[in-house]
Amino acid sequence: MKSYSAYFVRLSSMEEARSRFSTVEPIADSPWLMCDFRKDAPPPDDEVLEGQKNLTQEKSRRLGEILFVYGDTSVDGFVYEHACDGTLLRKLVWFPLLDDDWTAGWLCADGEPEPWETALFREDSLARFLENERQRLEDEGMEDAFPEREAEIREIWSAKQIMAGKTFPSCDGTVALLVEQSYGIQRSR
Repeated sequence: MKSYSAYFVRLSSMEEARSRFSTVEPIADSPWLMCDFRKDAPPPDDEVLEGQKNLTQEKSRRLGEILFVYGDTSVDGFVYEHACDGTLLRKLVWFPLLDDDWTAGWLCADGEPEPWETALFREDSLARFLENERQRLEDEGMEDAFPEREAEIREIWSAKQIMAGKTFPSCDGTVALLVEQSYGIQRSR
């Protein structure tokens, strides 16, 4: 997988879904319809990535519960939206931050955490991230700042909070598949 995007609509009227999307496919043994699946999809527009616009809220007014996922393993891009009945429940965007070294991080984290997100807060990931932070601060001659930075990271990690502007917990384009699995979506492509 390089990249893909798709909407998933919890089974509503097939006719209503077809009026909103160019392609609609039922998913076997699932209450979800897959809509507008695009392989090698470009990322959403900057306004979507930055959280100024969303892709699902308006559609959910007519369709009920809807998910949008975008995953790109070439740049570690991930976009997730979950809306229901006109309310945006959760939006997460992981992409390269527009800083000097293009470090990837959370551009947007709106709404309440969802159960699938806990999988991102693994202990081995925390240990790896802390070691990288220790090394980064040492390289910058700021090793004295590490204890405070470590405490901040551990507090956020313990609360399992994804926060905009942070570079942890790390993410990549394969998290789109994790989202699908958490909703019982087993698509054939």
